[in-house]
Amino acid sequence: MARVLVTGMSGTGKTTVLDELRRRGHLTVDTDYDGWVLADGTWDEPRLQRLLGSVPDVVVSGTVENQGRFYDRFEEVVLLSAPLPVLVERVRGRTNNPYGGTPEQRVEIARYVDTVEPLLRRGATLELDGERPPAELVDVIEALVIGTALSGGGAGGPAARMVTMRSLIRPDELAALLPDVTLLDVRYQLGRADGLEQYLAGHLPTAVYVDLGTDLADPPAEPVDDGGRHPLPDPDRFAEAMRRCGVSAGRTVVVYDDWSSMAATRAWWLLTFHGHRDVRVLDGGWAAWAGSGGAVGTDVPDVVPGDFRADPGHLPVVDAEGAARVAREGVLLDARAVERFRGEVEPVDPVAGHVPGAVSLPTAANLEDGHFRSVDDLSAQYAVTDGVDQVAAYCGSGVTATHDLFALHLLGRRGALYPGSWSGWVSDDARPVATGP
Repeated sequence: MARVLVTGMSGTGKTTVLDELRRRGHLTVDTDYDGWVLADGTWDEPRLQRLLGSVPDVVVSGTVENQGRFYDRFEEVVLLSAPLPVLVERVRGRTNNPYGGTPEQRVEIARYVDTVEPLLRRGATLELDGERPPAELVDVIEALVIGTALSGGGAGGPAARMVTMRSLIRPDELAALLPDVTLLDVRYQLGRADGLEQYLAGHLPTAVYVDLGTDLADPPAEPVDDGGRHPLPDPDRFAEAMRRCGVSAGRTVVVYDDWSSMAATRAWWLLTFHGHRDVRVLDGGWAAWAGSGGAVGTDVPDVVPGDFRADPGHLPVVDAEGAARVAREGVLLDARAVERFRGEVEPVDPVAGHVPGAVSLPTAANLEDGHFRSVDDLSAQYAVTDGVDQVAAYCGSGVTATHDLFALHLLGRRGALYPGSWSGWVSDDARPVATGP
């Protein structure tokens, strides 16, 4: 694993590259945002030292001119370059760029390229043409991060499956990054309503409590309809709740719970679905943090509202008709306990059984001693999805199914969520029900 600096002029495509690296599960930092650049135009050196001292693999990007002072902190330095006409064209229409809109400003770009890019190139171990397809650039950078040539390449290859484990964060890694992340406490358990009381009794320092029933879901219909017992929240209302909790688009979010990460993955899924680019799940949750001797607070923090805006659609969803189609033509995963799948018991919903054609894959199988299993173990667990184009998951109400989808994500694979899940399926008496294995 390696720390990689991606440098280059504004307009070479660094943001696009970082977006794809985040999607594949890498830890990334864009120093053009979130206060990394000080008033004098240089990097915040103590903050950078703290970051690089805490994680073995990270991609850092930025455009400030003092990057050369930091080259020796990285195993690899990549220069993204592009011809001057390309740079001019890319930045000329930007409202948030200090140059590029007028002929005089384009002259400034040329001057900046002439004086700064040679300095950046001098420290680079690799130079990439920013005109190449972004996925191709990311393949090269990804290989540097994991210290090997890509085998299979792309978001679904073996290398990608390895690095998407970065979507998990260990307690020691998180401790090293505090306070430079937004922490969300999503403690919730089916049949209990004391998540807030648990939070007030003790939580990670700076963490903000998120109520799954009100912040991560809309109220269910009476009686329950296709939306299920935990309908997806209205995007604007969800975004407002996340801003209230301090969530910003350019700042890493870490979510945790005390329910085997099943509520935390609901938060991960919703934030990712609505466009946040860097959401991580604390592996082992509250129990792992407390067991590691991590600091615990009881004060409710004063939260600076974030700037998060909802942009729904970044993860796939299916409705009841789509779930039935996936069950016929692909793999529809049922994340509930086996006995509920078989129809032997049904503690919550009015009808027992499962969607015909679904495959039982309980969330408990994703874990070992409260932690997500290794890539190899999860690969074996999800072998049923190998080579399958259509994959979706459901549970009782669209919460714990996100646990299976997160496990798929750790393997570099995608699956759709059926939000209404079993409670939505059985709201229509005309829909078929299967029982048994």
